[in-house]
Amino acid sequence: MGPYRRVPTLLLCLEADAQSGSYVFTLGSGQPPRHIRGPDAEELMNSTGSLLFHGSLHWHIDNLIMVFDTTTELFWQMRSPIVPGHGNAGLFEMGDLLGMYTLNEEGSIVDVWVMQGYEGQVWASKGRVELPIAEIRREFENFCGFWYVEAAYWDGDVLVLAKLDNDCLLQLDIDGKLVAI
Repeated sequence: MGPYRRVPTLLLCLEADAQSGSYVFTLGSGQPPRHIRGPDAEELMNSTGSLLFHGSLHWHIDNLIMVFDTTTELFWQMRSPIVPGHGNAGLFEMGDLLGMYTLNEEGSIVDVWVMQGYEGQVWASKGRVELPIAEIRREFENFCGFWYVEAAYWDGDVLVLAKLDNDCLLQLDIDGKLVAI
């Protein structure tokens, strides 16, 4: 599901039951949701979440990015960088650019990408963060090796946020150095 600003305010609803599909609902209108053509709703719901960027909702699914244009109310696909062996990926906003991060299957390397040209779908590597696993194991004795990783853009810098299985939140810079715990 993803709300987006527009007058009137609309809500994109994804249903994965007997009435599977994507629906646009106009809040406060009293009208039933309108079914729209689109990708498998369950596939979008199982992605890492949506990002509202350039007036469109974006989802990263496998090796592509699904886009819902909130003006035309149409879905379309974008290329994503092809990163072999990634286990997790997500999208984030880097000022006026679209960013993407991937975590390798071993959970030890985060690759950060930036889309240089939105219309041309040109991606460039922003950096590779090798997570300091040995240092984290020394610092946090009860760390079992599982973490949830996100990338964020703050004050001109890309940051990697890692939530450990013991609920600690770590902030690393693009060089993989611990910035904050």
